[in-house]
Amino acid sequence: MTVTAFDTLAYARKLKAAGIPEVQAEAQATALVEVLKESVSELATRADLSAVKADVNAVQVNVNNVRQEIRALEATLKQDMRTLELTLKQDNRSVEAALKQDMTRLEAKFTTLEAKFGNLEERTEGRFRLLQWMLGFNLALTVAVLWLLIRQ
Repeated sequence: MTVTAFDTLAYARKLKAAGIPEVQAEAQATALVEVLKESVSELATRADLSAVKADVNAVQVNVNNVRQEIRALEATLKQDMRTLELTLKQDNRSVEAALKQDMTRLEAKFTTLEAKFGNLEERTEGRFRLLQWMLGFNLALTVAVLWLLIRQ
């Protein structure tokens, strides 16, 4: 950093002209130079400001890059969500179609079983009637034989 020259001799002379003793004027000039050196040493230089500006620009570039990456990820995520939604809908339709086929097959099997049970019921009923008829016939035959035996 460029430090502006401070003329301590001229400053001390102005203080003497104002009525301040020479020793005190020189001491004030020396103290003021020390204070100025310390203060100036902590001031930012143009180079410091340029470096900070470059750092800020670099951070801004990084922020912009992160924003672009976020936008790209957001677009990818939206596309993935659309793809997943379509896949789920398609899977849902496939499962629904498979369930409908299974239901149709089950309904057909139930219809077949109902027919078989109906058929079995008819056959059982026919056999039961046959057994009733045979039992009635045997009973009548037994009564007839007994009647003939008793009559003799």
